[in-house]
Amino acid sequence: MTEFRIKVIKQNRISLSILIMAVAFPFCLFLSAKMELTFLKIIVPILILVFIITLLYYFSFGQIKITLENKQLNFKWNKKPIFNFREYNSIGIEEIKSIIVEQGIYLRKLKTKDFEIELGGIKSRNTDSIKFLNLLKKETSVRPKDSWDVWKERGWLTIAYRVNLLILIIVIGIVITFIILKGFDSKLLLFIPLVLSQLIFSHLQMKTKLK
Repeated sequence: MTEFRIKVIKQNRISLSILIMAVAFPFCLFLSAKMELTFLKIIVPILILVFIITLLYYFSFGQIKITLENKQLNFKWNKKPIFNFREYNSIGIEEIKSIIVEQGIYLRKLKTKDFEIELGGIKSRNTDSIKFLNLLKKETSVRPKDSWDVWKERGWLTIAYRVNLLILIIVIGIVITFIILKGFDSKLLLFIPLVLSQLIFSHLQMKTKLK
């Protein structure tokens, strides 16, 4: 029997966590503005944000144990007091139809005919995750592919590429216009890397896939 332990992040829970943080942060700023004591203005919002971030981390991440025995994959989540993930049924390794990875090494999902099994973090360098991916490459004839390959198969990639390019052009135009009208603001140093880098990275990835 071969055993792997992988830290997993649930994409839908991360998306929900981002929305909660988008509400929590302005709320903390509003709360801080209502307080009179400088000490409380700083400490109370920080404590609230730390609590929320810790809770959301616990909500979004989990540890799963995968065992391979007689060509059968078994999945068992480490139990948590709250926010447990749905259990996955055991599958035969020959049932795997798709292996979804990112950048060739980050294991994301396994797909069978009937359901998906999420197994990846944002960029999971977990040793067991890489070992498990290598085992799947060895034991199956399925060629790993990334999310862009899936989009291409479904006919979505060209549309996504054009939309991303349009957004990239608009964002660059807004930044240039802002600099021309208002002058350079140091706040742009927070905005530009965060937004533009992701848009440019996605643009280059999709362009490569469309060739």
